[in-house]
Amino acid sequence: MPQKIKYIGLFISVALLLGSCKEKPETQEEYIQRALREKISNFKITKREKCAESILDKATRISDSILLKEALKLDSLQEKLPIVPPKPAFIEPKPLKDSLPIRPFLKK
Repeated sequence: MPQKIKYIGLFISVALLLGSCKEKPETQEEYIQRALREKISNFKITKREKCAESILDKATRISDSILLKEALKLDSLQEKLPIVPPKPAFIEPKPLKDSLPIRPFLKK
């Protein structure tokens, strides 16, 4: 008796494995739905990539214009600053003539 149950269980499991391996053929409606899902997912991916590229391009233009404005503002501020005169040429100092006659420091 236990041998029969063992063989029956084995037969059922083999039948289930073989039955599950068979795939039913895809109908035309299923094929259309699968192809449509693939096209939609591809469209979404390309749309997101284009959108990200557009956002990056716009952000680059905005940041460039901000940097350019700051640079122009710095230039206009530097124009308002007074001009620093150049350093004068080095003049050799001339020795002064003594105006006092020499005399002793201590008097006796």
